Amino acid sequence: MLHSGAAFRYAFFTFDTVYVKHMCDTVKMTNWGRVYYTNALALIPLAVMLPSLGEHSKLATVEWNFGVVMPLLLSCVVGVCMSHSAYLLRDTVSATMFTIVGILCKVGRWELSGKDVGGRGVG
Repeated sequence: MLHSGAAFRYAFFTFDTVYVKHMCDTVKMTNWGRVYYTNALALIPLAVMLPSLGEHSKLATVEWNFGVVMPLLLSCVVGVCMSHSAYLLRDTVSATMFTIVGILCKVGRWELSGKDVGGRGVG
């Protein structure tokens, strides 16, 4: 069962990379436009999931100090930079090469995270 789940993830990842490469080639946008557009689209499910999972009540109890805000802002900046670099790579290489690079990064991440947790991958 585990292998079928991994196969599904790789098949979906491959479809996603090929489709997004097609969209990058056919829809004329700046790289930053793509980054902001995809992040804006991600706000839609976030707006639905936040109240349905009760996260809004957890956020209300957070004490917003420097130790909380700075890691949050750093995480946002790093995420936007990763998205920007991924779209730059998609523009530069073929869909096949981007898929190979993406899968190798995922496998490398799993290998590294598995070594950090005593041999168990955290996926």
